[in-house]
Amino acid sequence: MDWKKNLFRVFNWLLLMVLFSSCEDLQFWQKSSKLPERTVVARAYDSFLYLDQMDGAVPPGISGLDSVRLAESFVRNWVVQQLMVREANAYLSVDMSEIDRLVQDYRYALISHEFQKQWISDKLSQEVSREEIEAYYDAYKSNFELKQNIIRGKFLKIPKEAPRQERLEGLLVSRLDKSHDELKSYCLQFATSYHIDDSVWINFDDMIRQTPYADIPGRVQFLRKGGYSKAEDEAFNYYLQIAEYKIADEISPLEFVEDNIKSIIVTQRRIELANSLEKDMYEKAKRNGDFEIIKP
Repeated sequence: MDWKKNLFRVFNWLLLMVLFSSCEDLQFWQKSSKLPERTVVARAYDSFLYLDQMDGAVPPGISGLDSVRLAESFVRNWVVQQLMVREANAYLSVDMSEIDRLVQDYRYALISHEFQKQWISDKLSQEVSREEIEAYYDAYKSNFELKQNIIRGKFLKIPKEAPRQERLEGLLVSRLDKSHDELKSYCLQFATSYHIDDSVWINFDDMIRQTPYADIPGRVQFLRKGGYSKAEDEAFNYYLQIAEYKIADEISPLEFVEDNIKSIIVTQRRIELANSLEKDMYEKAKRNGDFEIIKP
């Protein structure tokens, strides 16, 4: 790999000379330790890092100076780790049997976690039916109390110099498909920003942020008035048409929390699968006599 060649050239005189002081020192360590003929990159006390142990230190596709820097970082981290362990052994009264037990526990936990994750992934269905969503919503409606005002409606931000703005009010309030198509075409040509899908519930504060509507003193009263309105500043005209609204502390419409409910249901399935895996594995092993618990 190119990075290995670059790294070896950089470390030829830098790391090896710094870490070993001289080529004679390196030869002494190799001979006295009976090390195999491998390219040594670093030494910390009597531990060695070899070039072939650095496979994976630099991701594929990275070359040049970046690859050398990543490799240098890997080597430095290895050195620091070796020094830290040495200092820890000198500074602390380390119970190596306890360390070994913790390492073993961590290893088992990692293996179990990876197995459980893959097993659940193979069996978990991400499909959630409309009936499941509605049933969950009906059972836990009180959990879906709104924290903000939301609306279904249309919003346009149009530069003042844009043409034919006198038609926009009619297009905004019309329910005809051809009016919607004309409004969309107009927005694509002239609007700075717009939202014209009034079947979707959205956060009202998000819609009116950085517009004159953001300064409305009584937003609840404004929403209750509903309908069509227009505002302006020095550069833009703002058009708003409210088809429906919900006030904070009311129960959210199902459509507004549908994706959230899907995530909740899938998470519940994941938990159930994890529990069933553990239970079924335990019961099967118990029936087969694969383990026994010996009481003192």
